[in-house]
Amino acid sequence: MEPLVSVIMPVRNGGDYLQAAVDSILGQTEQRIELLLVDDHSDDSAITALECDDPRLLILASEGRGVSSAFNTGMAQVSGSFIARMDADDGAFATRFQRQMELIQSDRRIALCGGGIVYFPREAVRDGALRYEGWINGLLTHEAMVRDIFVECPIPHPTFLFRADMVELTGGYRAMGWPEDYDLVLRLWEGGGRFAKVPEVVLRWRERGERLSRTHEDYSAGAFRRCKVHLLSRTL
Repeated sequence: MEPLVSVIMPVRNGGDYLQAAVDSILGQTEQRIELLLVDDHSDDSAITALECDDPRLLILASEGRGVSSAFNTGMAQVSGSFIARMDADDGAFATRFQRQMELIQSDRRIALCGGGIVYFPREAVRDGALRYEGWINGLLTHEAMVRDIFVECPIPHPTFLFRADMVELTGGYRAMGWPEDYDLVLRLWEGGGRFAKVPEVVLRWRERGERLSRTHEDYSAGAFRRCKVHLLSRTL
């Protein structure tokens, strides 16, 4: 069975969460998938300890370091016409790709499709994350997402599902010293791509203090501002 969706999962030290994340992808109702797990120089045993004999799982070694390089390593090996992102500590609802594929295939102009998220575990979710969750889940149309596109990335990164040809035209992810997902979304918008979002929750997004978006300088407030200024100067 040829894959329709190639799922790229960058992994650096997946720890106790990796098995559940992998299972949530391979257990999708849309079975025409492949999962490209890209090892970003892990030094724990999470990948070797995986219990999985599903031939749809392919483990690759990243050619560089960081999320952008890991994604592009995976992208070079995809077989599907659509590419999805998944993080190694989240959980996809079983109908995620079924619902996203129904939506993205309904309009050839859609370059990127996302979905609703719920942060977990709820006891770790603070007021700021709750406000963000409500804001991003409330942006359901292309027009609403474009209206708020210079507030923050209007589509949750781990729910990204792209048309492979449109991502290739943009050059994939870039390591620019600012959020790689926001950079890619802004470039897709700049190129005329349309956005869509499944209105229901399709992914459980893990909230924990050691997330890269909480600790790495590429996701600081200053990095977001630099990303916005760069694309504003090229567009508006």
